[in-house]
Amino acid sequence: MLFRTDNPAPSRPVRTTFTQRLASWREAREPVGSGWFDGGVHCVDARLKECDRLLNAARSAVADLPIGDCGEHLAAINELSRDREALAGLRDDLLSGATHREDPVTRTAGREQLSDRDRRWVTLEAARFFADQDDRPARSELAERARRHADVATSTLPVARSRALTAEFVHQVTGLDHRSPRPRVAAAPSSPPTNLPGELLFLSD
Repeated sequence: MLFRTDNPAPSRPVRTTFTQRLASWREAREPVGSGWFDGGVHCVDARLKECDRLLNAARSAVADLPIGDCGEHLAAINELSRDREALAGLRDDLLSGATHREDPVTRTAGREQLSDRDRRWVTLEAARFFADQDDRPARSELAERARRHADVATSTLPVARSRALTAEFVHQVTGLDHRSPRPRVAAAPSSPPTNLPGELLFLSD
C-alpha cells in the first residue's frame, strides 16, 4: 500500500547561501549601497575577513563540485581576489596616512559637492577598478575607461551627483596610476646582422 502525504517535499532554494552572500558583497560596492566603510582601519579589516570567508567558501566548492559546476565559484575567486588586493591597498594607505601616495592633483570645487558616503564609494571602487587593469593602458585610455565605468555605475543617480561622482572617480583612478610605478618593458632583442652577399664585401670606391 502506498502512503501519500499532503506536505510537498521541500524544494531546492533558488539561491544558495554563497550566492546570497556574494550578492550582498557586490551590493556594498554601489554608490547607494550599505556604506560599510566609515574611514577607519577596523571596518576594512572586517571587510577583508568577510572577503577571506567568501574566498574560502568558493575554493572549497571548487574542490568538492564537478568541474562543470564550478563556473560561478571560479569567477567569484577571480573577482574576490581582486577585491582583496584593492582592500589591502586601502588598508595600507590608512595605516601609513598615504604619505607615500601624495596626490599632486588639486581638487576642484565640483568635487567638493560629494558627500562622505559618495567619497567612500569612490575610494573603494577606484582601488578595485585600478587593481583590475592588468594591461595598464596609457593614462588617457585609463581615464576614458574609468569615465565609462563610473557613468554606468552612477547612471541611476541624479545628473549632478552622477557627474560629480564620475569626475572624482576618474581623478582617483588617474591618481593611482600616477602614484604606482609602471612595470618595466623589456627591450626587444636586437636582430642578428643580415648576411651580406660575398660580392658586396669587395666593392670599392
